[in-house]
Amino acid sequence: MGKALLERYGLYSIEDARKVDASILCQYGPDLDRGESPFIQPCIDGVILPEGVRDSLQNGHLHDICYMVGCTNKEAWSMRNRFHATSEEIAHKLEHAYGHYSEAYQRVVKYSTDEEIYDFQLNHGFTEDMLAYCAAFCRMQSLHGRSPVYFYRLERELPGDDAGAFHASEHWYVFRTLDHCWRPFDGNDYQLAKAVSNYWANFIKNGDPNGGTLPVWTPYDRTSPAYMALDVQSHMQPQVTNEAVDLRVKYYCGE
Repeated sequence: MGKALLERYGLYSIEDARKVDASILCQYGPDLDRGESPFIQPCIDGVILPEGVRDSLQNGHLHDICYMVGCTNKEAWSMRNRFHATSEEIAHKLEHAYGHYSEAYQRVVKYSTDEEIYDFQLNHGFTEDMLAYCAAFCRMQSLHGRSPVYFYRLERELPGDDAGAFHASEHWYVFRTLDHCWRPFDGNDYQLAKAVSNYWANFIKNGDPNGGTLPVWTPYDRTSPAYMALDVQSHMQPQVTNEAVDLRVKYYCGE
């Protein structure tokens, strides 16, 4: 993929690429909204890397350690200015996206009108896919009888615009760097940052985010899936789902 990406911009060798200023190269990238992968992925060579992450997850080959995984409730909202896909492009992307669940998935999502196309990219695409993969990760580790997994979802709507809890916005709270952001954070945000950073610190030290007066964060239980909703009043929340999410969870789990 790296070779194809450079060739798109007329760079046919590593020597050509090295002649271009780094600030220019940083502007190059895949078109996410036309179905291109955002990742230059490692080579699964069968020796150093015997299998991909999804295969490792399904086969129970991931390390038996405690994990913390999560997402935000509006992953794609900060990317709205990049929504340019047509219904035909979405259909092409989804044709084989979820294995033998692809056809069923296409039946439960809508992307015919301009409004449906926008809604799909905003809410069903990246946003729900992140939720589905996190849920699948938790489920498979549980099925394999592995160490606890702690699942979270940031629900706090960040102030300053209408992007909500966008992709990676939990980092402001994890690292308590609110003072370095232009957003008009208030006392609720600072309290959330204190709680979130303590959850992360506890997990790093003990493999368990719980401690002190923090709201109790229970490990994932596949018989009653739930996550820690990180918000002004953080609490355990039954896992949000719908038919589209369920199909993707099954796909990622290899069911």
